[in-house]
Amino acid sequence: MTLTIPTLSPKAVSLIAPDNLPLTEQEREGLIWPMTDELRSEAAMCLWEAFLENVSVGSWLAAHRHLVGTVELRIQLAGLLNAMHIGWHVCQSAEEETLSPFDWSFVPWFLLNIVESENGLLTLCENWLDLCRDPNQIIWN
Repeated sequence: MTLTIPTLSPKAVSLIAPDNLPLTEQEREGLIWPMTDELRSEAAMCLWEAFLENVSVGSWLAAHRHLVGTVELRIQLAGLLNAMHIGWHVCQSAEEETLSPFDWSFVPWFLLNIVESENGLLTLCENWLDLCRDPNQIIWN
């Protein structure tokens, strides 16, 4: 089944939840939902770290921060946490062995390959969940 989700504003992105997505039973199994405060905090720190480490690699990242400012950027990044958490779980469900680091590999890949900047908003690429379902798409460090 092909999943197509339109590009969303950060407010709509933050509304992404397993019940709103066509996840398989295997993908739903073991998914911690809603995210615990600990998971949200760690994911937010990892996403901010990935931004800081890759701001020079992805020129759109620097341009987006310049456009919206650092405070708004952090707010927009926080709006991506639900999608990133689900994407990570879906990716791990698809892998035979779960040896991939969340913070060093998945989060930077998610930021550079799934997240886009459009009209001053961070959005998800249209086929984000399908890309997360295919661990071969992810460049593991």
